[in-house]
Amino acid sequence: AAKAAALAKALKDAEARVEKAVKAEAAKKEKEAAKVAKAANEKAEREAAVRAKAEKEEAAARAKADKEAALAAEREAAAKAKEEKAAFAAAEREAAAKAKAEKDAVAA
Repeated sequence: AAKAAALAKALKDAEARVEKAVKAEAAKKEKEAAKVAKAANEKAEREAAVRAKAEKEEAAARAKADKEAALAAEREAAAKAKEEKAAFAAAEREAAAKAKAEKDAVAA
């Protein structure tokens, strides 16, 4: 009977050890999974930050290009206006010269 009791105790102890080992393994796996999830999260955050930075730089480059295009159009319009003004002044001078020539011809 003592032998049976000792056997039962040994069996109970073995079961407790197995249960403890299973729990420890589960905790270890859980800890590992949390570590992996944290790393994935950090990676996603880094990628999002890189994407946001790239988008910001792209928007800034677009804004700069738009500004340069607007300045170029402005310069072009100013040059055209100057050209038209010069042409108008030349036509005015020509008309004045023609009028003077006609006046001189009438006077002579």
